[in-house]
Amino acid sequence: MVSQDSCNNIALSQSSRDYNKIYNLIMHNDLAEVKLKLQDMHYADFVELFDQAPVKLHKKILDLAPDDLKKQALEGLSYDSRISIVKILGFQKTASLLKELETQDIIGFIEDLDDDIIQNIIIHLSTDKKKHVIEGLTYPENTAGRVMEKQYVSLPEHWTVAQSINYVASDNTSKNFYAAIVVDTKQRPVGNLPLFKLLKCASDCLINQVMNTNIKVDTLTDLNEVSYIFKHYELTIVPVVSKIGKLVGTISINNMLYILEEQAEEDIMHLAGVQKYSLFANVFSAAKHRLPWLFFNFITALSVAQTITHFEETISKYILLASTMPVIASMGGNTGTQVMTITVRALTNKYINYSNFFKVFIREILICSFNGFLLALTSFLCMMIMHKILILVLLLVQQ
Repeated sequence: MVSQDSCNNIALSQSSRDYNKIYNLIMHNDLAEVKLKLQDMHYADFVELFDQAPVKLHKKILDLAPDDLKKQALEGLSYDSRISIVKILGFQKTASLLKELETQDIIGFIEDLDDDIIQNIIIHLSTDKKKHVIEGLTYPENTAGRVMEKQYVSLPEHWTVAQSINYVASDNTSKNFYAAIVVDTKQRPVGNLPLFKLLKCASDCLINQVMNTNIKVDTLTDLNEVSYIFKHYELTIVPVVSKIGKLVGTISINNMLYILEEQAEEDIMHLAGVQKYSLFANVFSAAKHRLPWLFFNFITALSVAQTITHFEETISKYILLASTMPVIASMGGNTGTQVMTITVRALTNKYINYSNFFKVFIREILICSFNGFLLALTSFLCMMIMHKILILVLLLVQQ
């Protein structure tokens, strides 16, 4: 994910949030002032600035922004902004900015772009980057292999704490270092060692005596499972292994924060039956993905309408009853939304499984039935009070 190494002054970046002022400066051709502001800007603010800017200003913003700022901001940009950057810079220049990012950041930038754009960017990457990116894209979406970091610190289990600290202090280690993976002679992870623990232990102590219990995932593990493992075991890093158990990458807590945010967004999207990028997708593609959910709701609405037709004669005689129909439809929809929200979150957090599914199912039916009874009774009383239909009720009872 996007690197957190920026040493820019945060206070300065906060003062640069008046993006409209920057847009006006560009349109009035006061480019020197804009360039000065961009030099002091934090990359997270640049992402917002670029995403919110009119497309016609994108080229000038890119021309004025320092390369380091553009590199750090690339992966956090919206789909539309990334497409705009590729069109403005071209494949080769875009690849030159991407090549200094970590593999998972490059994949995050290109994975949802059109296939021809992906291929044209990849061919301009260095041999190593190209190999790692292609490997990452071969794994299914939303799996550990797709988001794993290829830059990590691994330490042989027979090393002492002193040897490990000397290695960590060298230039060979990853710039974002939270914990090391302890491996055996066959490069299979046997544990992990947080940095704070490494620094607190005696220098002559073997790291296999102080490492944490080994918890690992394979490249095909679903990200929902990975996030559950992180939360359940309070991890800072988890090793990712191949089919034969060999260490091929890691997922750090820094990376996991972005994954959790994306999953929360995905859960919200699922509640509405839409996809993450439906705002930016082709009109027909977006419509195709939204239609099944709408069609399902259409069928349920038809079933309600069909039920109402059985009472058509009664409603035609006592037209006042028709006023309750919107209330029934609204309450039914709200009840369904409540159940769906609770169920989606429960499935995500593994609160629902095969052993308790039937119990949860019956419980929700009872809750909905109880609430339905109370609301029906309340509606009945309100109708009598507001419309004085007690006589109407008596007539219906007589029939």
